[in-house]
Amino acid sequence: MGELADGEVGPDADVDRLRLVVVLQQEQAGTGQVVDVQELPSCVAAAPQFDVSLLSTALEERVLRRADQVVVVSSAFRSYVEARGVDQSRVHVVPNWTHVEHSVQDRPSVRRRLGWAEGDVIALHSGNMGLKQGLGNLVETARIATPPVRIVLMGDGNQRAALEQLGAGVAALQMLPPSTRRAMPTAPCFPIDSTPPS
Repeated sequence: MGELADGEVGPDADVDRLRLVVVLQQEQAGTGQVVDVQELPSCVAAAPQFDVSLLSTALEERVLRRADQVVVVSSAFRSYVEARGVDQSRVHVVPNWTHVEHSVQDRPSVRRRLGWAEGDVIALHSGNMGLKQGLGNLVETARIATPPVRIVLMGDGNQRAALEQLGAGVAALQMLPPSTRRAMPTAPCFPIDSTPPS
């Protein structure tokens, strides 16, 4: 897949800007460029609540086309990136959760360990807890949820403490630390929410 430049950028609200800076610095230094695509701003721009300029879209496409390698999180992202002019030989699908161990426990054991009844319907967010994820909406959903629905927020980030405070005393909400093992086989529902950029 080619060599990655020194230094990594972690998940955060400003990650796309930081990646752009890294790419531009590498361009100046003549080193290889690997772009890790976690979301597609141009796709989001199709939604009426977002206002992404043509300049942003053009810049995104330029960065993708000039990268030596592009890593994406799904096949759908691969199609999008290839449609923007990136040769398929430079696009690599690396799904999230590849850095954690697969759980060897069976589903009922994991559910018991996490305090979930067999009949509970689990809506699990697992990952970054930043402003961009808009997880306050899930806390409010938990506030009005009735059994057997349980909203589970697993992970960490700069908004975790605020989410814990917002959700204090909400019976249908459970906050879990980041996991080193996959919990996904135990949850049938994975909510997706995102706060529009201001």
